[in-house]
Amino acid sequence: MGWGLAIAVVVVAAVFGLLLFLHRPEGQFFYPRCSFHETTGWLCPGCGGLRSVHALMHGRLAEAARCNALFVVGSPLLAAWWMLIRVLTGSSPTVGQRSVWALFAISMVFTVVRNLPLPASSWLVP
Repeated sequence: MGWGLAIAVVVVAAVFGLLLFLHRPEGQFFYPRCSFHETTGWLCPGCGGLRSVHALMHGRLAEAARCNALFVVGSPLLAAWWMLIRVLTGSSPTVGQRSVWALFAISMVFTVVRNLPLPASSWLVP
């Protein structure tokens, strides 16, 4: 039962990854829409994430950062932090309450800054 679920997850991820590689997220009916953006008109921390991954899959780092800078900068930093803790302690780091609050605060600051009507924050809008 465990292997079947693992294989199913890998197959679904591979199909979704291929779909994302082949089709830009803009204007496609099969990609999810952001309900936060649709409701409030504000960009959430994840807005532009699929476009960012699509751009990264095609080697366009600058475009990916323009779509969602938090994802492009934050993911490698989070992975490096995770690996550093793993190497230093020999075990996976635990995600405590302080870590969750820190990630939440970073996401909220990013959300507010990218929605400010300022020229300096316009490059954060996908």
